[in-house]
Amino acid sequence: MLNSPFNFRRRLGLLVIFAHFASAAAFANFHWKSLPMLPASAGQVRQPGLASPFAGVHGEVLLVGGGANFPDQPPWAGGAKNWWDDLFVLERSQGGEVRWLTEQVYKLPRPLAYGWSFSTSDGVICVGGSDATQCYRDVFRLTRNPRNRRMFWVERKGAGMV
Repeated sequence: MLNSPFNFRRRLGLLVIFAHFASAAAFANFHWKSLPMLPASAGQVRQPGLASPFAGVHGEVLLVGGGANFPDQPPWAGGAKNWWDDLFVLERSQGGEVRWLTEQVYKLPRPLAYGWSFSTSDGVICVGGSDATQCYRDVFRLTRNPRNRRMFWVERKGAGMV
């Protein structure tokens, strides 16, 4: 009877129940907090949100750059899509407050969205993306110097446009 389907399903069910309670215990110590709203892009009053920006963590900051949206009105109402080159930096202050740095304007190499990004110890690697007219296969890295709080991007050109 050890190989009967009933015993297998019973053991699998017990394993699933155990895994559920074990994972619930592991996540019991998480404390979720809302982040501050993303700042408005240049020339905008409010930030309606960004589709597919580049994002990642470098050092102690979160970097969110580029993206696309319909800032004036939704597409079904005839709104025009806009691609952005803004780069936002979210930082935790010495007192633990989390805020977007707005006193300095940072920019991507060009308005860009719909690429791929990932965090590394050397910075946030950004790959590809597109703007209103073309797709790119360029690669660039976003880094931040924590001492002087300056942003840098290093670009490595791809083989041209896709």
